[in-house]
Amino acid sequence: MNRFNTFYNDLELNTLYEFCRRDGTPYTFQRGEYFAHEGKPCRHIGLVMSGYFNYATTDTSGSGIIVGFAFAGEFVTLFHSSVADTPSAVSIIAGTRSEVLLVPIDKFKNFLAESPMQFHAAISDALFQTLYNRYLDLYRFSPKERYLQLLAKSKDIINTVPLQDLASYLMITPQYLSRLRREITAGDD
Repeated sequence: MNRFNTFYNDLELNTLYEFCRRDGTPYTFQRGEYFAHEGKPCRHIGLVMSGYFNYATTDTSGSGIIVGFAFAGEFVTLFHSSVADTPSAVSIIAGTRSEVLLVPIDKFKNFLAESPMQFHAAISDALFQTLYNRYLDLYRFSPKERYLQLLAKSKDIINTVPLQDLASYLMITPQYLSRLRREITAGDD
């Protein structure tokens, strides 16, 4: 799968990958198992080796909403919550059986403390820019345009992530996403 989280393209993360491979403990999350809970500080960083994770929050009616994903080859954590030891605004839940190299947050904080300060700043800046662009895209693009951008960024996502989770991420109903998919497929003929 192409990189879903494009901020990785803007960062030099080889030392972080090496750190997780060296200090990480292999752990298997089953589908639906929580990596982090909304309202609690995130206690780990992980390098996803296989599978994927949903980042989810809860709306005022109590329904879960998917706000992001972490796929194989990407890191799974709540960066600010982990580093600042603050309650998380989202939960991280395994979308399928997922293999992770898991590192306790204290080791990650030590790694950051030993890293150049610009490394920490670069991660924060890249995450902020990604989130800000996603926020603006909700205003700039129609649901169909956002779906087409999602496919252009990661065509395999439709084979990996269930329709209802993609619809939640796009902030549309599963029924509307099904209609969009049919419309796009019909247009390909």
